[in-house]
Amino acid sequence: MVYTLLEDSIEIDSISLRKYNQNIYTLHALCISLNNALDTSKNFVTQVESFMASSFTLASDLHKIGLQFQDIGALSVSISQLNKEINTLLPQSLRDCKLLLDYSVENQVSFDHTESFKNLKQEVDKYLIDSNQYRRELRTLLAKYAKSQSDSTNEKITSTMAKLNQAVSQYEKYLNLLGSELNEFCGNRHKYLLNLSKNILNLHHLVHFGKKLPDDSPVLNPILPKQTAPIYSLSPLTSPRSYSPNEPFTPPSNFKQIIDNPIYLKAFRIFAEKKHCLENLLFWLDAHTLRELEENLYPIEKLRHLFLNMYNNYLAPDCAFEVNIDSDSKHIVQQRRINLDFNEPFYPALSSAVEAIYQILNFSMFPIFIKSPLFHFAAMMNKTMADPSEYKGVSNSIESIDSILRNPISIEYFLLFLKQQYTKKKDTGSGSASPNSPGSPNSLSPSVSFNNFSLFTVQLPPVALALSPRLSPLVSPFCPNSITHNELVSMVSFYLEINKFRESAEEHLEAYSIELYDTYLKPGCEKQITSISYAAVHEKIASKSISKDMFQGVSQDILLHIANTYFSEFLNSQLCKDMLIREEKMKKYTEKEEKKKPDTKVDLQFEMISREKLKLILPKSFQSAVSKPFASSSNSSASTASNLPATIPVRSNSIIVNNTGVGGNTINSTNISPSSSPTNAYISSAISTPAGGNTPPLPHRTLSTSSNSSTSSTISTNIVPPPSPISSSSSNNINNKDDKDAFMYILNDSIWLDSFKRFVKSEKSEELLLCYLELDSFVKGKKSAKIANNIYETFFKDGSPLEVNMEYEVRNFIKNALPKSEEHLDNAMVSAHQSILEMIRVDPYSRFLKSSYFKDTVLQLGDPFDPKNKRDRKKK
Repeated sequence: MVYTLLEDSIEIDSISLRKYNQNIYTLHALCISLNNALDTSKNFVTQVESFMASSFTLASDLHKIGLQFQDIGALSVSISQLNKEINTLLPQSLRDCKLLLDYSVENQVSFDHTESFKNLKQEVDKYLIDSNQYRRELRTLLAKYAKSQSDSTNEKITSTMAKLNQAVSQYEKYLNLLGSELNEFCGNRHKYLLNLSKNILNLHHLVHFGKKLPDDSPVLNPILPKQTAPIYSLSPLTSPRSYSPNEPFTPPSNFKQIIDNPIYLKAFRIFAEKKHCLENLLFWLDAHTLRELEENLYPIEKLRHLFLNMYNNYLAPDCAFEVNIDSDSKHIVQQRRINLDFNEPFYPALSSAVEAIYQILNFSMFPIFIKSPLFHFAAMMNKTMADPSEYKGVSNSIESIDSILRNPISIEYFLLFLKQQYTKKKDTGSGSASPNSPGSPNSLSPSVSFNNFSLFTVQLPPVALALSPRLSPLVSPFCPNSITHNELVSMVSFYLEINKFRESAEEHLEAYSIELYDTYLKPGCEKQITSISYAAVHEKIASKSISKDMFQGVSQDILLHIANTYFSEFLNSQLCKDMLIREEKMKKYTEKEEKKKPDTKVDLQFEMISREKLKLILPKSFQSAVSKPFASSSNSSASTASNLPATIPVRSNSIIVNNTGVGGNTINSTNISPSSSPTNAYISSAISTPAGGNTPPLPHRTLSTSSNSSTSSTISTNIVPPPSPISSSSSNNINNKDDKDAFMYILNDSIWLDSFKRFVKSEKSEELLLCYLELDSFVKGKKSAKIANNIYETFFKDGSPLEVNMEYEVRNFIKNALPKSEEHLDNAMVSAHQSILEMIRVDPYSRFLKSSYFKDTVLQLGDPFDPKNKRDRKKK
């Protein structure tokens, strides 16, 4: 069920509302992430195209020079061969990414549908508004019909019941559909974002390291923490002792099985009290507890007092709860009472009496109990409502008192029935005391005297209450003396509110519990239920011991009292019969109305949502056009790697191909600065261009390279113009020298650095800055293997507390340098220092420039990009 029924209203279920709000927030966050990913991916793809153009331009220029200089010609051949091998995979991977980006633009997959879902929920909520209106109309018509019966009013009641039932059903249907569509929409968008990220990461790795990521790479297959969704039990009352939620509940087959179930124990208490044999139940429970305490070596002095109190309550002459046992059993107990100071177990003296009482409970009382309405009520209260549809419809709702109170139609009939019953009793002068109340001369309620006891004084049973928590159901906060009609209605309302309380979020429990206490339990409040003790609830609120089960005992007692007193009478009443007769007419009315109704506005909106959802699933035709983005390329990668010239370790902020030709000359083919580690969700790359400016656009052409030897290769590719300069001022600043100066100035100035620290801490990404500060201290200060090892253990080792997302090559470079010479270690730490610095500059630093932390510090110290402010700070 997706709605909660209260006394005067129908509301959306708290769990359903929380799930909806959470999914709406997730959908909006995914939309922002997808937009950012698409923007940065477009920039990166454009830069990769520019890199390909620059690479072939360099090879062409070297080829022309190599015609005159032999050693340059050899280098030209090496670079051309490298380009050829890398670009066996690069064009296809680039094409896949471009197709995916084009598909994203054409189908507007990044469009934020949050408002569409919110508008759809507003349309669905109209059914809830209609349900509340029809319920009020039904209540008015039922009251009118009770005073003056007429056929027209009867027809209106049937019509209103049909409208109410249809509105509730439509609301439940559409809200469930909305929840599933929203959840599926979030899942599809998440998969689309993941697919895009994997394609770009693969391209990123191919550009930087000359090969694709392997299928089993943790970058492509991150291990996410398992999240266990909370299981919200729809059972209105209690969870049995150790029963699985999916296991059907089995009613007890003997007396001992009752003891471990609080609802059956409460029902049996009421039954035993009604049959005037409550003392048998109490004596057996106390004796059973005494035996368990002795087995657990409980202190002998406390056991002695417990035995003495049991004797005074159950076996002493003229005691209040005297049990009827044979004289021999009583004599054995009396002898143990005389020898009270002996340090021997007490239970053996009671065993004969306990066995006699058990025979009465199990073979005399239990068979009668399982045939009583109380047993039926307890069984229904224990039944897990795993399938709420089982209780849909008026005829199904009369299976139990709980289902009556959860149906918006049957609850109105039942409330009217309670009013009529109270009026009849008032007119006949019988009063309002229930037949089983403690006010009755033939009834004895132990709950009145169970609240206060001491082991060192004569007690009223059960004397072992504090020593056995399972006896707590016998101490009920509920004492049904003289209950007025208004108080009875308040009890129903309180029970419905408790159901809502149990489904509330943890952060709202305290305020809600105080509200319930002030409304129903606080002395002098308008709806005070005097038959319920408020002391225990007040104590829990005062001590902050608030939990979802704090009203569980009250809820059970209310339901048992209403079921035991009114349920059978309601089923036999004329009101219930009229309700069932009208349900048959109501079904015909509903069928007639459903045939007339065309597709509603809500249905059309759901169709639109479904179409938009399908856009996030790549069609098979598109998938066949795109090569599998993560297909295993180990064979091609291995062959490529085997033919590559010798290389040195690659730093994370640039790819450096060391080609050694004649005379050992070395050339760096190109530098590409990644925005961050390949594991980051969004990837961008800044390409360094020649001093003359941007690389000029080149046409589609065939490039041939040759040398004095017969080596030749032909490479064909599409050359595209380089990307236009980024328009954002902050992005321009990041790419020019002035910004680099400002960046280092911010890291070296104490106030600016403190502001930057607070910013990265707010983003939960302080590990990068902390790693940089440690590396900077190592590079500029004292160097030792111990300090380097601490840095590695803290920031680079897998599973370290502040692990940073660093490329595997750099991480492995540091690890291998630790046991080697100081020179190797220094080179590794310098490489890591530069990589971390670049990662900070293009990722958290770029966001810092747009943050409120940056703006507040500018107001305090001035713009760090203004050289004048830097000079003024240095003077100070």
